[in-house]
Amino acid sequence: MSTVDRRCTHRRSPHGRCPFARWLTIFRLSDGTRKIAHITEVSGMEVDVVTMSDIFKFKQTGIGTDGKILGSLRATGLRPLFTPRLEVFGYKLRPEIFGAKGAL
Repeated sequence: MSTVDRRCTHRRSPHGRCPFARWLTIFRLSDGTRKIAHITEVSGMEVDVVTMSDIFKFKQTGIGTDGKILGSLRATGLRPLFTPRLEVFGYKLRPEIFGAKGAL
């Protein structure tokens, strides 16, 4: 993995907080393709310290016959802190999406 591109998508509040932030880490792999390697939530901010939690990570499972990297995004088992906010707007996400074995 040679090139890394990190992008933060967020909406800042008037108080300077970042209430709903997520990071996408994009890698250029050895086969030349780009893949999202991590989907990360900014779970806390205090002065200059930012706490981040990976929600999904890319797991390489092999290399295809054509030389392409094989793999997929896998849940880390952490449920994002913004999930209750999504539910307020009518988006109910199943716990299995985040790697939970059963209902919370």
